[in-house]
Amino acid sequence: MTVPAALAALPREVRDLALRLGATEDHGPSTVSLEQHGTMRSAPGARPMAFKAHQTIAIETIGFDWRARCGPFGALSVADTLRKDRGGVRVRLMGMIPVATSINNPAVIKGETIRYLAELPLAPDAILRNANLTWIIIDEHSFAVSALGSAGVSKVILRLSPDGLVASIEANDRPRIEGDVTVERPWHGRFSAYRRFGGRMVPTLGEVSWILPSGPFKTWEGEITAWALN
Repeated sequence: MTVPAALAALPREVRDLALRLGATEDHGPSTVSLEQHGTMRSAPGARPMAFKAHQTIAIETIGFDWRARCGPFGALSVADTLRKDRGGVRVRLMGMIPVATSINNPAVIKGETIRYLAELPLAPDAILRNANLTWIIIDEHSFAVSALGSAGVSKVILRLSPDGLVASIEANDRPRIEGDVTVERPWHGRFSAYRRFGGRMVPTLGEVSWILPSGPFKTWEGEITAWALN
């Protein structure tokens, strides 16, 4: 099989990571799908809101689709998407009444691209097969991955645990809506409880936090209950 030049040029350390996670270069499924549940908060001091979600993540392009139900009796539906450099978040009440929308401006697209990069451990085959990604080795336990889009360059740092799996992620400039303005803030996450699904090692527990001037604020935590290649 001929490997695309962009993938053949992957740093050895990145290719080794993908292989440890069970990824293959075979042309096959184009997405992964997963089921998860957890809690999320919009602001420090806000009450955590439980959710159940289904997500698909693209393997050969930069994109994802996250659909969640949350709130009392699942009355709120959330669609968080990125596809072909377009996307954002839409929140509806009872599936019909718009509650909040943030889509298609450069800050939103940058934030969504950062999310895709941070979630690469959930789609290990993308590490090998997505030629839109640029990798830089920081040291033997830290890699930077970036992507160029309409919003400029988005970058995330992946940090490995001693066993060679991704333990945490860091982005220094993920856009966050604060009142009427958007501010770029540090955004950190952690992965744990790896399990094998369909030959892939996938972290089943994750959490992310904003690093605000007042201190860290955990905005999301969740658990994957099902995972499959599509």
